[in-house]
Amino acid sequence: MTLMDLELTRTVIIDDKAQSDPHESPTTATKTKAENGQASDSNGNLDDLAVASKLTAGGGLAVTGKKSVYGTPQTQRNFDANIAKLCFFTFVIGMGNIQTGFAISGNNQTAPVIKAKFGWDKDEAVLYNTIISSSAIFGVVTGSLLGGKFIPFGRRLCLIVFNVFSALAVTMTMFLNLPMICVGRYFYGLCCGVFSVAGPKMLDETVPIHLNSSFGTATNTFLSGGIMLAIVLGLLLPEGDDLQAQKDDGNWRVLYGFPYICQFLTITLFAFVFPEESVSFNIARGNDEQALSLIRKVYSPKEDPEEILRTLKAKTSAGTSGVTLSQACCDRKYRRSTWVAFTLCFFQ
Repeated sequence: MTLMDLELTRTVIIDDKAQSDPHESPTTATKTKAENGQASDSNGNLDDLAVASKLTAGGGLAVTGKKSVYGTPQTQRNFDANIAKLCFFTFVIGMGNIQTGFAISGNNQTAPVIKAKFGWDKDEAVLYNTIISSSAIFGVVTGSLLGGKFIPFGRRLCLIVFNVFSALAVTMTMFLNLPMICVGRYFYGLCCGVFSVAGPKMLDETVPIHLNSSFGTATNTFLSGGIMLAIVLGLLLPEGDDLQAQKDDGNWRVLYGFPYICQFLTITLFAFVFPEESVSFNIARGNDEQALSLIRKVYSPKEDPEEILRTLKAKTSAGTSGVTLSQACCDRKYRRSTWVAFTLCFFQ
């Protein structure tokens, strides 16, 4: 910060003072306070000039000429991010949303093959394939409602544990047995529902705040990508009018088993590349070393990790879910949104 920059900052603030009190000379008011050594107004609040001097001299937040909605000078300090590492971190989390896309649409492609293998007629195929598809979607809804119960133990831990459970659930769907497929799809959907809570929470607590709008779309992007992958993998299945080929086909297990890849990558990368919980979660738990470790990865090497940590500490709260399952379903404030979302998912 040069003397010229500081003088410009002082000028902006003095101009603001002039607009707020036209009957008092801003120069005189500032001079009087400086002579008296005052740094606060009549209410004991730190005045704008004192704030500007302290912040700019200390190398903290920079005071800009912009005003907030309240008409006061706006302070802002955006720390540069390591975009490549941040995108990779987002991808690791996003694999849970890819699995959610598979839970929602995966059975649509395999339905004709499943019908042929079980020998169902048209009415039976509609009924049983609807049950299989609904099992997964009902599991997603259940997992989304229960996710808030698990994430206080750790967002990363939650993702790892439920990826293990989802792998077991996928294994159940590998057997040509209707009850096992339905149960497996339900628990697989439940795990995906938890991913849809823990993943975005971990991302939100780690991405620099000025990039939230850019990375906030990742959840829906990866979910849509999962749906698209399920459709593309459907090309491996036989044509719909070749009944014998459908009976002999084994590629339906490729579609049901694709999530194994996402599960393996998620567990491995969280174990060896990102072994830390989210930044805000670590700060709330007092794990400064873990928070600094992740800060060094997702922020630019040019930035001071200690300064970033101090800044985040000033505005970080515990961040655990305050809405219980019963509140989400029954409380007047939440129940309408919950049941509308449930209905839309069920009839999707």
